[in-house]
Amino acid sequence: MIDKILIKEEIHNKLVHELELATEALEHSRDLMTQDDMKPEGKYDTRRTEVGYLVQAQGKRVEELKSDIAYINAFVAKDSEKIEVGAITKIEHDGHKAIYFISPTYSGYTLIIDAREIHILSLNSPLAEGAMTLESGEYFEVESPKGELEYQILEIY
Repeated sequence: MIDKILIKEEIHNKLVHELELATEALEHSRDLMTQDDMKPEGKYDTRRTEVGYLVQAQGKRVEELKSDIAYINAFVAKDSEKIEVGAITKIEHDGHKAIYFISPTYSGYTLIIDAREIHILSLNSPLAEGAMTLESGEYFEVESPKGELEYQILEIY
């Protein structure tokens, strides 16, 4: 059995690390805005405006990460025979098998848990959306730029 609590903790740790990096970048950009060489040297000098946009975007990212951390902390994974948020499943596509964790918020990373690669999928990813509510042995299709791709759910942990 793959430990869902350990996966949740690993996701939490990655989000906290990303938040630290994003907060540092935000503070650096805010400091940059106050430097003397950021004062406009003419009506077409947009450096300060551009840094202002950067500060806004970085501030938004910091808030998103804080929200993601709160969401993953509040999330309680339960066992189910169907794919749902918090499910761990082995899926096959074109002879390739992989294990996925359906995360309520986080995506795009691979964790090594109990010597297994666990790919983290967001609830809103096409693969997770296609697999939702299905059981072991069922097939589903996902639309991609290459056309429809067929997947099979091999196992739900």
